[in-house]
Amino acid sequence: MPVNGLVSSIGSGPDLVMVHGWGAHSGVWGEFAQYLAAHFRLHLVDLPGHGRLRHQQGGFCAESVLGEIQSEVPAAHWLGWSLGGLLALLRATGSRQKPKKLVLLSTTACFLENETWPHGMGVAEFKAFRRGVKHDAHKSLERFNSLQVHGDERQASIRKLLDDCVRSAPPNRAALLAGLDMLGELDLSAKLSRLEQAVMLVSGDQDRVVSSEATAQTAARIPRSVHHVIRGAGHAPFISHAAQTGQLVAEFLQAECRP
Repeated sequence: MPVNGLVSSIGSGPDLVMVHGWGAHSGVWGEFAQYLAAHFRLHLVDLPGHGRLRHQQGGFCAESVLGEIQSEVPAAHWLGWSLGGLLALLRATGSRQKPKKLVLLSTTACFLENETWPHGMGVAEFKAFRRGVKHDAHKSLERFNSLQVHGDERQASIRKLLDDCVRSAPPNRAALLAGLDMLGELDLSAKLSRLEQAVMLVSGDQDRVVSSEATAQTAARIPRSVHHVIRGAGHAPFISHAAQTGQLVAEFLQAECRP
């Protein structure tokens, strides 16, 4: 597995950048990545302070991360989960080289609710969670993993996989807070109509972190989008329904683009 900066790479075929969600690392892709590696050259990102880079101290900013990924993988499809999906959206709506196609798993254009986007988490709840991370990051990650699997038909096994992911490479607190700051600050809802590439969104109907309604509203504002809702899945459909999600992704990315 060649490693260069933020990115480690496996598989062969068209290039696909994969960006994990808050509190996780590239190891979270597991079986899903193995499925996709048969069809694509995967470039698995570890955000600063996470996974292979967990000993890197301090926070990070979205633009610096996106710039480094672009320098390592100039032209590719992008896939992001939750926070990773928001970063992929930021890349797609920015001035840098755009992704070819975009896959967004359990992703919303704006994580917090506001006057123009009522589909997000309440601000008071978010601030309380951030205080909890600052006080006890480990306990907060455990609470978050419980929320991610809430309602999932494979709740116990998915929870174990998420907990094992955190234990194998615990993210540092500064990086966790930096990720929360991105979730709290980024609002891309007004930019969705500018997206020119094809976008697929996948959500779980039991998701209690990013509701399928928030994902549906995000999809509705994107000109060339398709939205799949996976029944019985929580916030991590690529874990609980790896084969189903993998097939959706492969078929979407391999399909010929139409004007």
